[in-house]
Order: sequence, then structure tokens, then C-alpha cells
Amino acid sequence: MEGGAGDAPPPETIEAVAAPVEASKPKASEGAGRAEGERKQTSTPSEPKREAFVFQADTYIGKTIAEYLKEKSFNVNGTVNVLSGGKKKPSYLTRAFQIPLSPTVKPNHVDQSRALSRSMSNKTGKDEEQAMATILECELIVCPLVKQPNLVTQLLTALSALSEEERSKKVVIGITSPLTWAKTPAPFKTHEGPLLLSEGDEPRRGGAAAYRSTIAAERLLLRARDHLDTKGLRTYVVCPGVLYGNGETEEGFLEIFKTAWESKVKLPVFGGGQQYVPTLHVAKLAKYVYTLGKTAPPQHYVLAVDEEPQTLEALLKGIAEAFLTEVEEVPFEQLILRQGIGQYMVDLPMKPTALDVPPNNVYKVDGILPNLKSLRRNFIRARNLHPMRVLLHGPPLSSKSYLGEVIARQYTLPHITAKHLVEVVLPQQSEEFRAEVEARRVPADEATQNAAKTAGAAKTASRPGTPATNAGALPPPGVNVGPRVCDADMLELCRRALASGPCAHLGYVLDGFPRSYADARALFTRQEPAPPPGEAG
Repeated sequence: MEGGAGDAPPPETIEAVAAPVEASKPKASEGAGRAEGERKQTSTPSEPKREAFVFQADTYIGKTIAEYLKEKSFNVNGTVNVLSGGKKKPSYLTRAFQIPLSPTVKPNHVDQSRALSRSMSNKTGKDEEQAMATILECELIVCPLVKQPNLVTQLLTALSALSEEERSKKVVIGITSPLTWAKTPAPFKTHEGPLLLSEGDEPRRGGAAAYRSTIAAERLLLRARDHLDTKGLRTYVVCPGVLYGNGETEEGFLEIFKTAWESKVKLPVFGGGQQYVPTLHVAKLAKYVYTLGKTAPPQHYVLAVDEEPQTLEALLKGIAEAFLTEVEEVPFEQLILRQGIGQYMVDLPMKPTALDVPPNNVYKVDGILPNLKSLRRNFIRARNLHPMRVLLHGPPLSSKSYLGEVIARQYTLPHITAKHLVEVVLPQQSEEFRAEVEARRVPADEATQNAAKTAGAAKTASRPGTPATNAGALPPPGVNVGPRVCDADMLELCRRALASGPCAHLGYVLDGFPRSYADARALFTRQEPAPPPGEAG
């Protein structure tokens, strides 16, 4: 009689079912690996990487954008200025094509029939058709408009060969400059601050004369989305503020950072310093490009600037403080023949274009002023500006001071001697500190006077033309050695000298001071441990 639905199966059936079940149980050592494999098989396959093309991908702007797009899972292709002499293509590019930067040509004067492939004649053996195919396959194309505005015409000519449906899948972004707004009438200023310029003011702006071709390229790119030959293209123009970050650039704050780091002269405040200079971190510019390519917002002209506009005076004072230097106002007459300061002379209080999906900030607090310490570290690291610190120590008559002068002169370093500390650093301190130092001066004992006189006489006889720079502690014979600054105050003066801008950034030559192991430990570690056995204090 056959069993019902709840009855047990016959014995042979149990064995037949049990065997495959036991065999299917994973061993303890196999369980984790098999489970991981099953998860991989059932996981959603990763989306194919999107293709992007960045012109001038080896420049300050192009490299930053290309590296960020690669981080966001793009296959990034691009042009580079130089790719010869066995130099490999940049690691952030999938394919690179050499197109040297050529003199700019006004886009409205370029023959429209000129194809982009003609500009891609290169010396690296790259096939022109392959370069053209790469650009036409990319859905995101980034084209800086300042150095090569003629590329816009060439690019649009090439894209006109595609169907409207194919063009509708492509985003072309042009990167321009705030100097295209340089002659825009300054907005009214109230007691609460200036009225801010926005992208709505673009039709009434005025640009510097050297940027007329860039403005023409901008407008040609913006009109392309409605032009019969390029209809369907999604085109954008991004106007960033003066760029900073990533080691700085000549078109940004490089010259100011360099002057502040050298600390040889004060930072010059151009034109009174009350003009508003729009700024933007170059990494945030890359985020703007990515956001536009991903979201395709309705705003086609985008002002990409920091939220809070800052005056030039505020920017320079912040940079000076970060680099331990000072500022000074430069008369207008000194600006006439000065090159490379156009980006600092604009008065453009701007507000960023409001996007539905705004790009993330580079720092927790946006803007250049709250992040100057980080920018200073990045500048020093990117430029490999390591200070050279030299300590000269040796017995009397070993030519320490002479060698110190030679090294300091060769490498343009501050030469720190005991004499320099007493005669230069001490007078720069507060009146209260100077009074305390004077009160703590100790009389020079007879042994110190005799040693100083002997050493001074020997040095004068051996090097008639060499000035004595060792602390004034080595005077010629016949000059009495007066009360000297105590060791604790000398250490404090040396600390303050080494913390100054020139010593902190460039380095220094310490000549004859510290004099002992205990002094050195106290100077560089702010503590005074006992010296090793056998060494005099």
C-alpha cells in the first residue's frame, strides 16, 4: 500500500536521497570559499567604465580633472604637449596623443571645414584616425578655452559628423578664466558687503583684451547645442575663480606663495587691496566638471567660485600669516610694468551658480583662508622645497665662521651666529623682553675674556679681510668683553630666530651656537636632559 503524503519513504529511497545531500555539504575548509564564490556569481555585474577625453591633460587644470575622472571610474584619454624622448604617457591616461600647444587662433577666423584630425599630426606614431575615433567615442569631453580656443571650432566640426542621437549622448565642457570678466563694471557695495555677480550678468560682462578669442570660443560652444550641424550636444562653459591648491600655478597664486616662502621681501598689496578676487580650489573645479557630466543641469554657463568672496588684502594677509611674513602696499606707479598680476587686479565679487546637485567641497570649511596651512604644506611638498639646516661646530680657529659665510652665501640661507642673535634678533623683540634680558646679563669671567682676546687676535691676523662674526665674543686684543647674555636667553633668542619665516622655510646655518650637547638638546627639543657621560656641560 502506498503511503500518504506525510508517510516516510521506503529505506532505499532514504539512502538514495541522503547520499547526494551528504555529498553536497561543503567541508569546513571549503565553506567560506564556496560561499564567497556564490556571492560573486549572484552579485550585480559592475557597470562598464565611461569614456572621457581631456585636452591638455598634462597641464595644471587638465591633470587635476583627468585624475579625478579616473578616480570616478572613467577611462580617461587626452592630449599632451610633449611625449617624446622615451617619456611614457601619464599613468592617469588610458591613451595619450601629442598635440603641442600652438598660438591661439580666433575661432571665428578658423576655417570651419578644418577637421580635428588635422591638428593631431604628432611625432609619436599615433594614428590620426585612432585619435579621432577616440574623441568621437567619448561621452564627456573637456576642453580648456584659454590656451587653445581654436580647438572649439575643430571639435565641433568633428562632432558634426555624428547623428543627432549620437550627439545627444555627449557632454562638452569648456574651461575659461575669470579674466574674461576683467572689465565688467563693479557692482554696488553696501554696508553689508558688495552685491554679487552671477551667471545672469554674463551678457553684460567685459573681458580683458587678451581674452577676446576665449570669449568668442565660449559663445561658439554655448550656441552649438542649437546649431543645425551640432544640434543635440550638451555644452557647458565653466568659469572658475583664480585657482589655488595642488602646488599652485602661475595663473593662480604661485608667485605670491613663492614670495611668501622666500620671505625676503614683504608681500605686495596691489591696487589698494580692496578689490574682490574670486577663488576656487582646482580640485573642486574637477568636481564641477564631473557633476556637469553626470547630472546635465539646465544652467549652461556656470560660475565656479568659493562661497565667501574675499578682498585681495585679506587673502594676502592670510597667506603672509601662514608663511610667517608681512604685507606692504605697493604704489600704483610700480604696477605699470609689472607682469602676471592681472588675476589680482580684478574686482569681481561673485557667487557660485546654484546647481541642483552641487559638487562636494574639498575641505570641511570651503574657501582659501581657512585652509592656508594645508595649502602651504601642499605647496612645499609639491615643489620639493625642503629647508637646508646646517650646524657648524668645532674648536676655536677651525674657520667655522668663514665656512658659515660661504655656505650661507652659496645657498642664500640666513647665517645665525651669537653676534647675530644679540645685535639683530634681540632688538626686534618686545621692550619688556629686552629689559628682562638686560637684567639677566652675567659678567664675563677672566678666563672668558682672555680666551676671547686670544682667539680674536689670531683670527684677525690669519684673515685680515674677514669680519669677525662669531658672537662678538671674539673681539680683537685690547677690547674688553662686557657682560654677556645668559645661556637661557641665548637659547630663547635662537628659538625665535629659527621660528622666523626665512629660517623656517629656507633653512639656516648655525655657526658656533649651540656650544654644547646640553644647549643643542634644549634648543631643538625644548628640554634639557643631562649630557652623556664624559661630555662637558
